[in-house]
Amino acid sequence: MLRFLGVFWLGFVLTAAALAQEAPARGELQQAPALLARYADVPVTLRSPFFAEGRAGSYDPGREAAGFTTQAEMEAFIAALGNAANLGIGSLGRSLEGRNIPYLLFTAEGARSLEEAARNQPVDRPVVWLIGQHHGNEPAGGEAMLALAKDLASGGELAELTRALTIVIVPRSNPDGAAAFTRDTAAKADPNRDHLLLTLPETRVLQMAAATLPPDLVIDAHEFTVGGRWLAKFEALHATDFVYMRATHPLVPARATVLADQLFLPAIEAAAASAGLTAYVYQTSPNARPEDKTVATGGNAAGIARNAFGLMGAVSILLETRGVGIGAQGFQRRVATHYLAAIGALRAAAADPARLRRAVAEGRQEAARSHADLVVAHRVPVVQGFVPLVDPVTAAPRPTAVPFIDARHIEPTVVRPRPAGYWLADGEATAPVREALARRGIRSCILTAPATVSGAEAFIVTARRQVDRRAINPEGGVSTKSERDAAPVTLPAGSSYVPVEQPLVGLVVASLDPDAAGGFVSAGLFPGEVGARLPLLRLPAGAGAIDCPTKAN
Repeated sequence: MLRFLGVFWLGFVLTAAALAQEAPARGELQQAPALLARYADVPVTLRSPFFAEGRAGSYDPGREAAGFTTQAEMEAFIAALGNAANLGIGSLGRSLEGRNIPYLLFTAEGARSLEEAARNQPVDRPVVWLIGQHHGNEPAGGEAMLALAKDLASGGELAELTRALTIVIVPRSNPDGAAAFTRDTAAKADPNRDHLLLTLPETRVLQMAAATLPPDLVIDAHEFTVGGRWLAKFEALHATDFVYMRATHPLVPARATVLADQLFLPAIEAAAASAGLTAYVYQTSPNARPEDKTVATGGNAAGIARNAFGLMGAVSILLETRGVGIGAQGFQRRVATHYLAAIGALRAAAADPARLRRAVAEGRQEAARSHADLVVAHRVPVVQGFVPLVDPVTAAPRPTAVPFIDARHIEPTVVRPRPAGYWLADGEATAPVREALARRGIRSCILTAPATVSGAEAFIVTARRQVDRRAINPEGGVSTKSERDAAPVTLPAGSSYVPVEQPLVGLVVASLDPDAAGGFVSAGLFPGEVGARLPLLRLPAGAGAIDCPTKAN
């Protein structure tokens, strides 16, 4: 996922200085023969468009999307599966440039839409979402999803999984980026930073669909940079076939975290290891300074898909293969890695579906009923760790000790008593916020009569700046200071109240609390000039009874 920062040719050189020669065409890193041998194809049959007879050999960096599966090829492939009894095909919606975002729905009953599946979903059958190509220049995950869909639709042993699971596959969630072979969407924004704010059409339709048929397990398939900062800082390449990371936001239900660590990640690793593939926890080099050798896991930001789905209560896992910046080198191995990892996760879920379904349901219920304090800010300590690297010429392993920031282990810095909820003024000022909450399936209600509350906290804008939408936490747009109203406040009829006591409490707090990093306030979704009060109140527990039976969403 880390952007490729350098351009290198590794085929016939021996010194680090010589590694910096510019490669032809798209500037892809050409790996040395020893590396190509190390990351050779694996004995897995992949029935997807890229690997169709006569197609795989046609890779040409000058073609659309570097010669990978085109939008037309993907849609034709999906349409050809349409007669399968266990398959429904639909569209989440359209991208900014108008491209279709298809989904494939596998159920024992043969439901034809997400809505139909939701109406008839058995209580003991988990829902699994598999998502590919959030970033357009990371094609292996989406290709693997197509290969898996073919096998699920074709009968046989894998199709039996659809008796125990409801499976939703979104092979290409960023079709504009895929067509241009770029990380971002056509809006020049990173979709994997927008799963809380939902300002992009691609993330909006995905999250609205997930609210229609909420997942119990999510696998988000990406690729990571092979060279880039690893080569610039360590004169080496990243070595593992794939890296993994579960949801790590502090408000993710503990039951989902335990199940990810104890069941699904081991199952995924074992499935990949059966083909000789290697795995390690997700790592990135968080800055471009060559002297800083610090390495970090993925972060805890709520806007990352991995964390946003975790805040829904799902077991949410990121998988990334060794692929960004190397074109189609090792593509069969990369796609096979995602394919095997997804099958490992599906088989683990199908082996005891009641366990997954029960753990997620209980985690959501416990989150709704909890009175525990909320962690609204935290730090991640730096510890000693290592990164698995490989020599760029000889392919010899070069595990390297590094300072390591592991987001799975945090130290809370701001802890606050859990509020009763948040109040939103009526009108155009809060319309985008209320719409975003409704898209997520967050429960809110409209006050049918005035309500008087005590101890309400208001928020005054102290600064407003431009927001960096590519940042891991797209915040910094608005800074505030809190101001507690000494006298009781009357909330008018027609305004909205969002209670914290609901299964999506994590999303509520991450979205609405002014102290939440990357939330609606800090990202600038609320209007208000410096010195103005935001149309938002935080209401403490015991603030007063609020009678609002009418749902706003």
